[in-house]
Amino acid sequence: MQKFLSAGIFYFSSSTKQNNYDLTHSLQRRQEKGDRSRSDFRFYWNRTLFYPFERFDVPVDNWLVKIICGSVLVRTIYVGHRTAKVALISRLSCDYVGTRFNVRGINDAGNVANFVETEQLVTFEEKECSFVQLKPLEFSMFAMERHYTYMKQFYGKVLSVNLLGSKRGERSLSTALNLSKLHSDVRLVSFDYHSEVKQSKESVRRLISEIDLIGMRALITQLKILGVEQFKTNIVVRFEEVARDLWQKNGDNCSIIYAGTGALEGKSKLKDASRSLVRTIQNNLMDASKQESIDLLLLGHLFGDNKFDKLSNVLPSSLLKECSNIEGLVEREKEMCTVKSLRVFVGTWNVNGGKNIYNVAFKENHSLDLWLYPLTLLDADALNFDLIAVGFEEIVDLNASNLMKASTTNQRIWRDGLRRTIDRFQHAHFSAVDDKFVVLACEQLVGVCLVLFIRASLLGSVRDLAIGDVKTGMGGATGNKGSVAVRMTFDSTSICFVCSHFAAGQNEVTARNADFQTTMKKIRFPMGRTISSHDVVFWMGDFNYRISLPGEEVKNAIRLNNFAYLSEHDQLSQQKEAGNVFAEFNEGPMHFAPTYKYDTFSDDYDTSDKCRSPAWTDRVLWMDSNNFVQLIYYGRSELKTSDHRPVFAIFQLNTLKFELQRAEPLLKDAIISLGPPNSTIVCAVSGHPTSFPQRLCNAIFSKIYELGITILVSKLEGRFLHVQLGSGMDALMALSFAGCWPDSLVADFEQCLSVVRADVAQTSTEEDSLGWAALNLNVAEDSDEEGDELLGNGQTTVLDDFSLIDFSDVTPK
Repeated sequence: MQKFLSAGIFYFSSSTKQNNYDLTHSLQRRQEKGDRSRSDFRFYWNRTLFYPFERFDVPVDNWLVKIICGSVLVRTIYVGHRTAKVALISRLSCDYVGTRFNVRGINDAGNVANFVETEQLVTFEEKECSFVQLKPLEFSMFAMERHYTYMKQFYGKVLSVNLLGSKRGERSLSTALNLSKLHSDVRLVSFDYHSEVKQSKESVRRLISEIDLIGMRALITQLKILGVEQFKTNIVVRFEEVARDLWQKNGDNCSIIYAGTGALEGKSKLKDASRSLVRTIQNNLMDASKQESIDLLLLGHLFGDNKFDKLSNVLPSSLLKECSNIEGLVEREKEMCTVKSLRVFVGTWNVNGGKNIYNVAFKENHSLDLWLYPLTLLDADALNFDLIAVGFEEIVDLNASNLMKASTTNQRIWRDGLRRTIDRFQHAHFSAVDDKFVVLACEQLVGVCLVLFIRASLLGSVRDLAIGDVKTGMGGATGNKGSVAVRMTFDSTSICFVCSHFAAGQNEVTARNADFQTTMKKIRFPMGRTISSHDVVFWMGDFNYRISLPGEEVKNAIRLNNFAYLSEHDQLSQQKEAGNVFAEFNEGPMHFAPTYKYDTFSDDYDTSDKCRSPAWTDRVLWMDSNNFVQLIYYGRSELKTSDHRPVFAIFQLNTLKFELQRAEPLLKDAIISLGPPNSTIVCAVSGHPTSFPQRLCNAIFSKIYELGITILVSKLEGRFLHVQLGSGMDALMALSFAGCWPDSLVADFEQCLSVVRADVAQTSTEEDSLGWAALNLNVAEDSDEEGDELLGNGQTTVLDDFSLIDFSDVTPK
């Protein structure tokens, strides 16, 4: 965090009452009509620092400055005896930001990764002229609608430049973009810069060159508007030289933020190679911690908070950031949501390098059907899945070549085979009723591969899709063993799928336990999420846990179908019961024979010289803290192309979907019951309309202590005494004795769902009685000494502003 903050990428503007320059706004937004006192939250990086002050009504502008992240470059140019300035200000958005391999593309909210607004500002004498460019849009049909809506909201008319080239992959995407019918009022211009200029092949340098080109054209127009040319001939050339240098440096500054080095230029191969090497090192060794620093800076204490993450699946994050003390809503999330049921298939298979991939799996007998759709066990309706997760182990041979760079050929073949199997079953049994399946995610780490299919009609319910992996082979150095994980939020329920291949060997229990712990610790998703922070986790794979019995004894028990006896000696079951691994996970009863190790194309267990003992190495487990999951079936399939048998589990998963009508009364009740966010109560004394009598403060503090409540801060403001307590619940406890409910709580909720303070200013019939009936105080005019005595030796100073109160020596009576 310290390194990130001291990287020289943050800027602020010193402002006065006469000159309030907010760097988060461009000149266009500053000139718009209306209140511009609020900063643009897209570029307002230290906003979480302001929240507590704003909650307590502290005028933050007197204490803090607002910072942006990006680049600010200013140059002065003399036009005769007149002065002109050229500034280039790049503002990096904090909506979806991070290092280049951790944050990519466009998210479900329509925010582009590392979105940059660059303003080219020219001032001459008393006139200013501004031109704004935006980072090119990352294409995603699902999120483009929202992104263009935001662009038109903030910038008005939008012109999009399509920079995709004519290569095969880019051409297909470019065609889809040109054919899209989203926002007909947005003009789309195709410009293949690489083909036209035939300059650098490096995408970052391409981007800089294109922005440079557009910026130069805009600069000429700006100079004409300001009338600069009439004062000195050929001055435009000087402006162009300065602006081109600024654009070059600006590109390097922005590139350093998320790539770690300046932009690759394409001019010097040695320089570009050096920067590429530095990028590789930083991306592999430093980017994870840098990403956590970025998230921590933007989220503050909410980073990595499981309660916040759970609630953010249900409620808008803006509400949670403003009202950060509504953790109690976690217990009531089910009351705010409706339930949607999904049928889920989870399967795992060690395919032994895929050596026999063409022998059975893709012949006309369609053997994969026996695994995904066991019609001999369940009817077609029970197999009408909504979500299918398939994990493969040893999808490629674990040789040196694949450890360095694994082939994806087998991945593609197995994925396409699964797709054909799914489509064939759907067409045969539900042809005109149900929609097709699409690949939601497909990720491979050497031999471990995880493929997710989902109904196309359910894609709109999926958001925050993310992928993680970790190598555990040879102490984490190689990927011959490891795990792949995919997480998503379906409506308001977070789901994580994990596929693992742990250490082999009959006696390597400790190594397998270490692989599990490493996977739990090192797999991280955006926003500080971990595997265990999800509502539901499905974990499949070849865990390699064996049965601690001699091989012949195991085989005899198998012949007798005495699986209960074998389960007692199953290493995974023993380690799970001891709390060493999968402590919070569930597994169905194993009423099927061990799945390892077979002779290929045979029903015989290992007959080789090693004669390995049979074991349940292949497993499917799940974690569910909210009783969302019901196991329908757990078993194995009889495909014989590998030395393992495939295993599968079928689940009924109940997911939650937020419903505003159900949630609104619960939100009101929950927020009110948690008290004011600033934990402050306000006292007033009848008969004192202009100022609060300071002599009564000690008596009030003493009574508060009698209730067992801690006082943090006090403030005198006119006729009111503000007392901040330890929590909002403490404030409600004190107020509850008044026999009345503060109306301001409900009123403030109706206005903005943000309670600022709880005001109690009741009047009493007695001349000098406190308006705060909760303390039942009747303090006479001469009660100063009594109040001092109540606080013993405690030192209290009540000023006309916030002041800390030292109660360290107080012994309440």
